[in-house]
Amino acid sequence: MRNNVDHMSIGILQVLAGLEFPAQRWQVIAQAQYYGAGTAYTGELTRLPVRTYQSLREVAVELSKVRRGGLIQARTAPASRRVPLPRSAQESRANPAM
Repeated sequence: MRNNVDHMSIGILQVLAGLEFPAQRWQVIAQAQYYGAGTAYTGELTRLPVRTYQSLREVAVELSKVRRGGLIQARTAPASRRVPLPRSAQESRANPAM
């Protein structure tokens, strides 16, 4: 199991060791929160793909992918670009009585 899992995953996996499988992603997150896993760990778990996990090993492998940024779901969306409003729209916002 250590071949597929980075060292930092060990702590969260110990918290999840009592979880019955198969388990949905929300159950994995709830288990971690119930046993007091930190926000960093639960934040990573929320980036797991929404699916049913058949074993703790599957969770560990997916968590490792999340940490390496290998999952599309785990990546953050690009920052939105702010497009300037046309001049007439800017003026009407500045003076709502118009």
